Amino acid sequence: MVTGTLLTIGAGELVKRSWLESGTMFSPTGGRDWTSVDLPEGSMTVYYQSPHGVPDGQVSLTIRYPDGELVPASSNRRPIATESEQIDFHIAGFSGRAISNLIVDVPGTYRFFCSNTSVGSDTMVAQDRVVFMKHPDRLVDMLGLHKRVLVIGASITVAIAALLYGVHGIVLSRRSRSGAGA
Repeated sequence: MVTGTLLTIGAGELVKRSWLESGTMFSPTGGRDWTSVDLPEGSMTVYYQSPHGVPDGQVSLTIRYPDGELVPASSNRRPIATESEQIDFHIAGFSGRAISNLIVDVPGTYRFFCSNTSVGSDTMVAQDRVVFMKHPDRLVDMLGLHKRVLVIGASITVAIAALLYGVHGIVLSRRSRSGAGA
């Protein structure tokens, strides 16, 4: 039972760590340097992750189309509006949150910069990262997968324990019958 519980918890943690490390990661540049990222067509959530704590509202993301034109915040970027998108997370020593929902109409090499103005210097964000193209894209989807892994693992653990308990009962029953006939 203990082994099954530990394996279940380990599998759940593996799901969360895999999600944390998924995607294309960049160091925030403090807004001075533009960074290139190849983006496929479709919608995606862009995350800011930090080992120091959940970034507050002082994080900004500016993106340019492949042709150099600025991606307006109103047309191709939805605000983080729903409760399920506003979840802060704390996983494996990193905290973070979604900073933008981006809709990419034209795949290509986009340029972006991200700044976190709530810190005093770039050295304070040296380990922070901006992440595009996580899988699954939304944190709430990863949390659902995590929950399913835990439920399935717990169910398997209980089923194995019940099976072993049943087998043990049969063995004891046979022993008591063979002992009574002797």
